[in-house]
Amino acid sequence: MRNYRVALFGAGAMGTNHARVIAQSPHSKLSMVIDPDLRKGQKLADQYGAAWEPELQNLQNLDYIVIASPTEKHFSIAMNAIMNDIPVLIEKPISNSFSETKTLVDAARQRSIPLTCGLVERFNPAFLTLKAMVTEVINIQTIRHSPYTPRILNSVSADLLVHDLDLVVNLFGSNPIDLQSKSYSLSYEENPIPDAVDILVGFSANRFANLSVSRIGHRKIRSMSVFEKERLIEVDLLRRDITIYKHINEDVSTDGLGYKQQTVIEIPGLVTNEEPLMAQLNSFIRTISSGHNPDQSSELDSILNIHEWLEKIENNENSNCK
Repeated sequence: MRNYRVALFGAGAMGTNHARVIAQSPHSKLSMVIDPDLRKGQKLADQYGAAWEPELQNLQNLDYIVIASPTEKHFSIAMNAIMNDIPVLIEKPISNSFSETKTLVDAARQRSIPLTCGLVERFNPAFLTLKAMVTEVINIQTIRHSPYTPRILNSVSADLLVHDLDLVVNLFGSNPIDLQSKSYSLSYEENPIPDAVDILVGFSANRFANLSVSRIGHRKIRSMSVFEKERLIEVDLLRRDITIYKHINEDVSTDGLGYKQQTVIEIPGLVTNEEPLMAQLNSFIRTISSGHNPDQSSELDSILNIHEWLEKIENNENSNCK
């Protein structure tokens, strides 16, 4: 596998993380950092021996790009790369609208250019372990709460909910058929952006998921509870661990003070310990190196599906936000 030359767009928090894993990859070399902020861009470029530019002038001599710039810049950068046959790894959300996302995906499909979205929780070792063990999922409950971060300008759904929506679709193995949502904001602006959203997502055969996201919490939570007929599987995506509970029996206490309950608890080993961001990069590199990858079509389909439902949720948020 060759050593790929990479340009990174964006020297912010996510850009810094991407720069680190690109530099750690034995198959990639960070050649250039593009960011209009001289101080941030030059500092990150110098840290990894790359060049810095405020804008990319030429795509020549690049093998792929990573886009971690503000969302409003994603479309033009990605489209320019795709039309020049350069593979693209792009942070979520791909763009500010589903129509732009579809345009990018259609262009990538037509030109057979690898395009992937930064839905990094797909590569979380705890989720990969969970996905390998689930059988018949009945209900999923997720909580993704974070303290307030002023640097995030996207909706709370584009910032947080998109990850859990992607995971529950993966686990159910089918698309949602309906959703209900309730959102609220602490802002007193005329058109406030929601700070927290709770949604109920319906799937076929009476299966559903409850998703709660907030960026005004006071501690970071990344949890999933997966209910099956014979067991409960609890996942901490932050700590990357899994606990399985299987209820055995319960009896009324002979002393009349309560009841006795027996539950078997299992803590399985993880299928991998690879850092999710590195795993995502390695998967993307394998797609690039394989030439024609049949999985690329399903990847593009999943990107479209998640962003289409994301837009529906955001439209519902805006109409219900208080």
